[in-house]
Amino acid sequence: MARKVDGKVVEAPVVAAAPPPPEFPRAEPGLTAEGLSGLTRSFWAKSGKRNPTDWLSIPQHLMDAADVAGRLFDSYLSEHHRALMASVWGGDQVKARTSLVFLAGVHDVGKASLPFCCQHGPLADFVRAHGVRVPQRRDVPNRGKLPHGLASRFAFVNAIVEGGGDPECAEQWAAIIGVHHGRYPDGTQVGRARRAYKGELGRPQKEPRWEQSRQELIEWMARRSGFPLKSPAPTALPELSIAVASAYASAVVIADWIASNEDYFPLRPQAGRERELTADEQWERAERGWESADMPRPMTVPATAGGSPESYYRHRFGWGSAITPTDAQIAAVRLAEEADPDLMIVEAPPGSGKTELAFAVAERMVRSRGLQGVFIGLPTQATTNAMFERATKWLTNLLGDSPQRLGIHLAHGKNDLNDAFVALLDRDRGYPVQVHDEEEGDSGEDYSSLRASTWMAGRWRATLSPVVIGTIDQVLLTALKSRHVLVRHLGLMGKAVILDEVHAADTYMGTYLKAALTWLGMYGIPVVLLSATLPAERRIELAEAYRRGRCHREVDDRALLDGDIGYPVLTTVPRGGQEVDIHVVGGGGPEARRTILPLAAQSPQD
Repeated sequence: MARKVDGKVVEAPVVAAAPPPPEFPRAEPGLTAEGLSGLTRSFWAKSGKRNPTDWLSIPQHLMDAADVAGRLFDSYLSEHHRALMASVWGGDQVKARTSLVFLAGVHDVGKASLPFCCQHGPLADFVRAHGVRVPQRRDVPNRGKLPHGLASRFAFVNAIVEGGGDPECAEQWAAIIGVHHGRYPDGTQVGRARRAYKGELGRPQKEPRWEQSRQELIEWMARRSGFPLKSPAPTALPELSIAVASAYASAVVIADWIASNEDYFPLRPQAGRERELTADEQWERAERGWESADMPRPMTVPATAGGSPESYYRHRFGWGSAITPTDAQIAAVRLAEEADPDLMIVEAPPGSGKTELAFAVAERMVRSRGLQGVFIGLPTQATTNAMFERATKWLTNLLGDSPQRLGIHLAHGKNDLNDAFVALLDRDRGYPVQVHDEEEGDSGEDYSSLRASTWMAGRWRATLSPVVIGTIDQVLLTALKSRHVLVRHLGLMGKAVILDEVHAADTYMGTYLKAALTWLGMYGIPVVLLSATLPAERRIELAEAYRRGRCHREVDDRALLDGDIGYPVLTTVPRGGQEVDIHVVGGGGPEARRTILPLAAQSPQD
């Protein structure tokens, strides 16, 4: 097409059409390590800390991680999370599952490298036995330049490009496995590692067998999982948004953690390393490991069966017939059912039942969007403890309508002093996962009950239970670049999020809160914000922060939300985030609205 520029006709550049996505081959889940070369099977992934004569080969650990990833997708991740992963495959969840299994199954191929292999002399002897020279650890002082996660990343890109794939798209997908240890390298670190990979650390003494083994592992896992690694015509993996990449990367991290637990997936004797597990033995190993991990299933919310909001509140919260829901409570339930909003900001007087309102809305959000559960955040440990008691009563009533084993967690630094939470922990029979990183329902069991998991109480895992009641810092930390921050994102990625007393955030907290809301908007996670005294400026900031992530652009809601918009009032962002609606409701009672104003006094006399 031509256009005029300064009076001259200029031909517009022709934009080449992007290559099509690859076709998925049929998976071969029965593949074991038996068909791999002896050298590739000799690389170690785990050394025996409890018993020095045990080990785990790279192929065995990759099979374990891949099999766990499939079970995570099927049984732990929310429908919302699965749909987010599938969005780049035209909504095809089979392809999304295959992609996750493959990524988990190649996350550690970079351990077939000199910097990693040399760290354990006796286990490196298995590689030396095949004629590959492996120096002692002390003789490789620069091994830190090539972490095995980045080695996995570079090997993945090579495999995709060699198979006819687009290199830029391959880099996006490869970054997922490059961060599986929770560290997020900058461009300088990646460039330094890439040079090391192409040089002496990646191919020591020009030895081609290091890269050959890495590629053999990737091709083997592609066949096992059914991932499209090779194509006769040029193809391109779908481009990944930050939200979708985070959805995959966080799930790969959890799959690796579970597969790295020696209680769930025991190491194997070095003496019998020549014998690989059969397909049936691997399936049984994966089933036992998964059952031992005892990961909670998503929360199930019963349908309201067409009952009125009034009857729902009385039934769910045990109210007598003399108690009538407020206008705000009724309006919120109807909005949740009819508009299914992404964001709801509730401004209503203290003591007017905002908590029950939020629980009611959250139930409908979880059910309509296929979410895993609910996160409830408060500003202090004291208010969190009080909310924990109220939430357990609500959930106990819910279990009466929908019997299930529901995981719950109290997320703050002194939860061990909360007797109610500790009592739930005592029911848990699980063990905390211990990640061994080699680099710098019983017949007598009460099925329908709340459970607190020891595993979920571990570091970085505070948001992973289906129901979490915690201090607001658990949400604020999602906006901080820190190790394994994606695991926190995973915990919130499939939940309805309730944040109480949002007016209490100071300037410092407010900055992180706005950033966290942008992340939640990016993931399409529904949020309910509660306040009795919300200044107009804070209302505008919170709504704009969420919509910025949801719409992927800057927004301006000041004209609509500034000033006195009514009270009590529900401000909603309908599903999709493209607009803001205001719903002023009655029933506020005689209590006057209170507004927090900044102190502007210049002297004691003022």
